Amino acid sequence: MDDRPTELRHTQADGLHLRPAAEIGALIVKAQGHAIHVGTPPEPVAGSTRLGAATAQKAALNPISMPVGIGPGHVHDGSMVNVRAGNAKLVGRPARIVARVARVDEAAAKGALARTRGGVKRAMLIAQGQTLEDAEHALQQSGGHLAPLLQAN
Repeated sequence: MDDRPTELRHTQADGLHLRPAAEIGALIVKAQGHAIHVGTPPEPVAGSTRLGAATAQKAALNPISMPVGIGPGHVHDGSMVNVRAGNAKLVGRPARIVARVARVDEAAAKGALARTRGGVKRAMLIAQGQTLEDAEHALQQSGGHLAPLLQAN
């Protein structure tokens, strides 16, 4: 049985593992994978170490995570489009994204999101007049990339 902490367990089949840490001696840095040491200076306010370390880690990982999201079509026109509006609280942001990219008003965007059960990419195509079936087929054919599917308005 593997008795390592949960965050350190993985198999070779899992692929590349990047392990960011603010302290070089951290347990996660000693684990298998590729350690990224993100050193941070002393905090100006005692007790805010996590905040500074998290900000440094985000800055260090953005150059890696951005291309990973853009490559497979998860980003279009500067917005994450491979998201799902799973509940009422989360409908606002996807509705604004659908409205902006599909060039429709927010009410039409919310209607399209309701028809796709929150699927942003399909909602953009529906907002531009496609049926749900046509939108799903088109996305499948384009490998999930929106750019060749959106109508220029």
